[in-house]
Amino acid sequence: MTIKRKITQIYLILSIAILICLFTPALSDGIKLTKIIDLESPWSTTFVNNNNVLISEKFGKIKLLNLKNNKIKEIKHNLNYSPEGQGGLLDILFSKNRVWISYSEKRKGSKTSTSIASGEFNNKLLLKHISLISKKPFIL
Repeated sequence: MTIKRKITQIYLILSIAILICLFTPALSDGIKLTKIIDLESPWSTTFVNNNNVLISEKFGKIKLLNLKNNKIKEIKHNLNYSPEGQGGLLDILFSKNRVWISYSEKRKGSKTSTSIASGEFNNKLLLKHISLISKKPFIL
């Protein structure tokens, strides 16, 4: 099963669950939401396995959340990101022990560009050989 298909299935399941809760008040009366962690401008999530989720935050942090014990740790990286405006760390995806992340990259002067990087994942950091997919800005 491809990652795109898995993501589509997750979105479908979540959409159905939300619709059921919204349109069946009797069922939603017993649902309680519990805050498990504090995040600063979270942007995207990706499952590493059944118990761990990677979370990207706009202001440059990548966090690993353990869903069993609600413990969270920061994952170090060497991305040259810019959080200005709608920038920062954006979408994140885990596949085959690699992390793929899109982000607003700082360029010369005040210029930025949306870039994609990939690096090996080891539960503590994205190994330093994160590589840019595109070294030149994409211009329409």
